Amino acid sequence: MSRKSRMLCYVLAGLLLLVGGVRMLSPAMVLVNPLAATGSLDCTPECRFNRDPVMLLGEEMRKQAWRTADIERRIAERLEQPRTQAYLVAAASLRALPFAMMFFSLAFALWSFARHGFTAHGSKWLRRAAAAALVWSLLLPVSDLLRHKALYPAVTGSEGLSILIDVPAMLVGLLISGAAWVSILIIEEALALRAELEDYV
Repeated sequence: MSRKSRMLCYVLAGLLLLVGGVRMLSPAMVLVNPLAATGSLDCTPECRFNRDPVMLLGEEMRKQAWRTADIERRIAERLEQPRTQAYLVAAASLRALPFAMMFFSLAFALWSFARHGFTAHGSKWLRRAAAAALVWSLLLPVSDLLRHKALYPAVTGSEGLSILIDVPAMLVGLLISGAAWVSILIIEEALALRAELEDYV
C-alpha cells in the first residue's frame, strides 16, 4: 500500500472514530434534553434555532399529531415523566450503540490495513462491522416501538401502543449488511488463497 493510501486510511479511521464517539453520546444527550435532536435552523426572515417536539414521533404518528390540539404542550408534559425518559434513552441506545460499534470496527479495519496491508486481521474487523450493521438493522423496529410506547399517549390522550415498523428501511439495512458480509467472506477467501500460493512458491 502506498504512503498516500495509508494516510487516507488513517484520516478516514480518525473520522469514523469521531463520528462513532459522538453517536455514543446520543443516549446521554436524550437523557439531558430529549429535544436536542429535534432542532432545525429557520432563517425566515431571521435565523433562529427551533426545537419541534413533534419530530420525536415517527413519520406516520407525526401526521396524526399535527391534527391534535395543543400537541407540543402534551408532549412536553409527557417528557417530564421518568418512565418516558427511560423509554427514550433505551430507544436511543438501541440505535446508537450498534451504529457506533459499526463505525469503530470500520475504523480499526482501516487502521489495520494502513499498518499491515490487506490481512486477515483487518478483515475480521470488517466482519464485526457487518455484524454490527446487521444488529443495528434488526434493532431499528424495537427502538421505534419503545419511542412510540413513550409518546403515543401524548397523541391519543390514553395509554396504548402504536406499532409502526419501517419495513423498507429495515430491509435495506439487512440487504446492505448481508452484501457486506458476503463481500468480506470473499475477501477472506482471496487472502487465504494468496497465502497458500505464497507458501507454495
